[in-house]
Amino acid sequence: MHNKQNGVLELIMTLQRKIAFFCYLAVSIILTGMGARMYFVDKLMPYHLDALGVPFESIPSGARFMLLSFMHGVGIGAMSTAAAATILLFAPFRAGRRWAGWAVNCVLLMFFIPMTLLINDVSQNTAGNPPLWSMFFAFVMIGLATVLSNIGLGRKPVKA
Repeated sequence: MHNKQNGVLELIMTLQRKIAFFCYLAVSIILTGMGARMYFVDKLMPYHLDALGVPFESIPSGARFMLLSFMHGVGIGAMSTAAAATILLFAPFRAGRRWAGWAVNCVLLMFFIPMTLLINDVSQNTAGNPPLWSMFFAFVMIGLATVLSNIGLGRKPVKA
C-alpha cells in the first residue's frame, strides 16, 4: 500500500501488519541465532550428548565428524530460512503485498514443522531434552502474525 506525498513514496502498514512484521522478524532473528549457534560450534549441544548417553570425547572421530556435519547442516538451513523470511518481510510484506504474509508463513513453517517433529522424537525416545519451548514460541508468534497480517486486508489503511 503506497502513498505518494511530497514526492516521497511512503509505505503505510496498518498497526496489525506492523505487529505481525515484528512477530515474524522476532522469529527470524531467533532462528538466525539458533542457526549460527549450531553452525559455528565444534561440539554437540548438551541435549545431543544426553540423547547419545556418552561424552563427546568417547564418540569415534568419524561419527563425531558426521554428527557435527548434520548439526552444521541444520544451522545452515535455519540461517537460510531466516534470510528468506527476512527478505520477504523487508520487501513485499512492507510494501503491503497480500501474498507476502503467506509466503513468510510457508518459508518459516517448512523449517519449523519438520524440526519440531524431529525434536519431539528425540525428546520421546532418548534421554535428551531438546528445546521444544523454542518451537512453541515460534508457532505462537507465526500464528499471531498470520492472524494480524490478514486483518482488514481489503480495507485501505488509515495513517495515524
